[in-house]
Amino acid sequence: MAKLLNRAKMTISSTGTGNITLSAAVANFQTFAQAGASDGDVVRYAIEDNNGAAWEIGTAVMSSSATVMARTVSQSSNSGNALNLTSNAVVFGTLAAEDFSDNAAPAFVNTIPSTLKLTAGAVSTIDAKALDDAGFPVSYTFDGHDGTSVYSSSSLPPQLSAVSINQTTGVFSLTASTSASNAGSHTFRVRATDGVRTATRSVSTNLSFLPTSGLLGVYDMADVNSYAGSGTSWVDVSGNSGPTFTIDLSVATYVSASNGIGGIAALALDTPTGSRPVYFANAGLTNADGTASTAVLIFAHKNDYYYTSSDTQTVYNFMGKFSESYAFRGESGGTAAGRKTGTSTQSSWSSDRGAARSGSSLYIDKVDASSHTTGGIYTAISGSGNEGKYHSLVLTNGLFEYGFATSFHPSSFANQAPMGDLRAMVFYDRALSATEVTSLHGHFAKDYSSSEMVQ
Repeated sequence: MAKLLNRAKMTISSTGTGNITLSAAVANFQTFAQAGASDGDVVRYAIEDNNGAAWEIGTAVMSSSATVMARTVSQSSNSGNALNLTSNAVVFGTLAAEDFSDNAAPAFVNTIPSTLKLTAGAVSTIDAKALDDAGFPVSYTFDGHDGTSVYSSSSLPPQLSAVSINQTTGVFSLTASTSASNAGSHTFRVRATDGVRTATRSVSTNLSFLPTSGLLGVYDMADVNSYAGSGTSWVDVSGNSGPTFTIDLSVATYVSASNGIGGIAALALDTPTGSRPVYFANAGLTNADGTASTAVLIFAHKNDYYYTSSDTQTVYNFMGKFSESYAFRGESGGTAAGRKTGTSTQSSWSSDRGAARSGSSLYIDKVDASSHTTGGIYTAISGSGNEGKYHSLVLTNGLFEYGFATSFHPSSFANQAPMGDLRAMVFYDRALSATEVTSLHGHFAKDYSSSEMVQ
């Protein structure tokens, strides 16, 4: 549609029925250029001459730095023809009734995503190309909000360090912040206008960070470079040269992205058979010297738990020393203190060799669960509608030599094993802070809806 101009009114230096050459702004008004007109723009104008006795309305294509108008007349006092202008004529930007009748807002050519995951320091693009039904030029802008603050080109949301717009193609380029303190979400809205009507689309963005200090390994089923969907090698993709692990596919099954929760691949821990089954011979990592470290699992429990004894609340196992100890497992008894010191074999932190210590902290879905009593961990992971959802399970400041194993059972433990989908494992050589645990949880939670992972 024709471009509209605010408070633009000018005298002319040309006469006759041809192109109009603009001269100077009338007092207290803007020039067409100052009001936003550029060469090639089609603007809506009106002319008054002979003290208003003669008038003309139309559209004009701007040229010569928005000082020359090639006019097309819509209506005039001269029977709809161009006025034979005198030097007393003035031209101003206006709005005509036809600008609203049958004028649809520009239509976006492509499907604009409703969500966008931002990666620290990286550029994400939104292709918002739009077309006007009458062929008029379309221009693009943006705004946004986070429910409290309103954002614009002069006040960017904290998740973004820069936004650029290609006015020819309609592509918005969003550069994400590199500061972990700017993690979070906001609504980014693209806007396409023909000068009268504006089309908008809102995109929910999220910026999260995986803490990198002390990072030893990241094993992620969603990354084809970590696991391509076949074979037994699960590869570290942290860039820190962690070991490659072997997956025992006789007792674990790859779940393709098309069948996975949230459309993301996973490793399903199948129903075990026999006594004290083993899913992985050695399926985890932390530093080999056993100093303070953190192990993280992104895991979705399903179908309750396999068990062959009366202990029906087994949750999961972090391994401290291969074939010897676990950070936590069942919940049929014991106290928080017993779980941390390994004195209770029937509680959530039961341990043969002290993988969990008095200084350890267990976080479930970014919440410190270290002091949960009997049933607390079970409820957090599998109760109140949480079963079948992904959870982040983080044990900080533990003693891990070989990291994580799913189901090796020392003789003091019952024949129990978890069932569900394992998305990722992450390992650090230091304890993470509560803030870092929250950031790590958000890094994975952004991939899922609230019905697929606890947010």
